[in-house]
Amino acid sequence: MVGPKGGIPERNRSGDLGGGDASLTVPLGDRFGLQVDGSGGSWGGESFWGAGGHAFWRDPNAAMLGVIGSWTRLDRGPWQFIGRGTGIAATFVGGEAEYYLNALTFRAAAGWEGGDIPSGAFVKADARWYPQKDLMLSVGYRYTADRSALALGGEWLTPANVLGGRIALFAEGRVGQNNYSAAIGGLRIYFGKSQTLIDKHRRDDPDGDTLDNLFAIQQFANGLDQKNKAAETSTISCISCTSDIRLKRDIVLLARLDDGIGLYRYRYRWDDTFYVGVMAQEVMTIVPEAVQLGDDGYLRVNYDRLGLRLMTWAEWTSLSELRAAA
Repeated sequence: MVGPKGGIPERNRSGDLGGGDASLTVPLGDRFGLQVDGSGGSWGGESFWGAGGHAFWRDPNAAMLGVIGSWTRLDRGPWQFIGRGTGIAATFVGGEAEYYLNALTFRAAAGWEGGDIPSGAFVKADARWYPQKDLMLSVGYRYTADRSALALGGEWLTPANVLGGRIALFAEGRVGQNNYSAAIGGLRIYFGKSQTLIDKHRRDDPDGDTLDNLFAIQQFANGLDQKNKAAETSTISCISCTSDIRLKRDIVLLARLDDGIGLYRYRYRWDDTFYVGVMAQEVMTIVPEAVQLGDDGYLRVNYDRLGLRLMTWAEWTSLSELRAAA
């Protein structure tokens, strides 16, 4: 697997992923089965690993129903300015279902995600079409880490063999909220008696959850990156502060300076603290030399050039009270 990209707000993070996963399925009679999944690799130079399992009922001519559970950890960090150590782990528990209709397969999984990441629901759904028995095209929906995305994918079971198994090439692309995007590609080696891709999907292993788990963890980690960066910036008196309006919420105009620059109360997307400062996009139209584009793709403001200082709301109100009493 190579090349996942994405992650808001750290847009320019490399994010290259390499690794692998494996599954072992044990049949329990004609219709029931258990599957154990394992995975490991590196994402952006940081190790990840995980484990999961499925317990399911399946009729290859009709449908599949099951329960799923998985745990994944990414060795990202530490975030020293917010006092957080290395590593983020996430747990996922839910149900899964598939329905087979000639050359179409409809798949869905839903449940709960939590652990170190915020607790909430996850959903994934796909419609798969097999124009040939060894070729699959899919369109789907993903909801994880409080973010929706469209997923387009495909897989081709090649004639090539290795170690007694058939090689398949797969790819998936995603686009979603907040400029989220991802591209995943790689190869799989299928073992077992099934001879075609459609049979391998319907008779053999259910799909694993590693990639979706990693995306949820990555979104949470990106938020920690930005929170840590903000804490680091405030530690050095914020000479050049992240001030892009796209990273702010709950924005209220408080006043305007003589040159037309507004002073606003706001919160960053990753922090509940209220601040008083400027908006980089507005400053760029009035004092453009005070604005720079950061390595993360967002605008920063040099407050020294404006003769200002970024403050918390508490600092602002205290200063206002002192001026009123003077």
